[in-house]
Amino acid sequence: MNTIGIAMSGGVDSSVSAAILRRQGFAVHGFFMQLPLPGVSEHLDRIRGVAEKLEIPLTVVDMGKLFTSQVINV
Repeated sequence: MNTIGIAMSGGVDSSVSAAILRRQGFAVHGFFMQLPLPGVSEHLDRIRGVAEKLEIPLTVVDMGKLFTSQVINV
């Protein structure tokens, strides 16, 4: 079985894409890039709910320090 990684933002596009891929028989693994931005915890809660409903694993990648040093403080 092919595994597809999908970046999940908490929006409709990534959630529906993950659902379609699952329906087509792919093993889907979700990834969420956690950034130091307002509302990130609500996005993460929504994504966890989608991943649970789709029965796919979700990996949260903490990009806070890198984002701050490479984007905000540049």
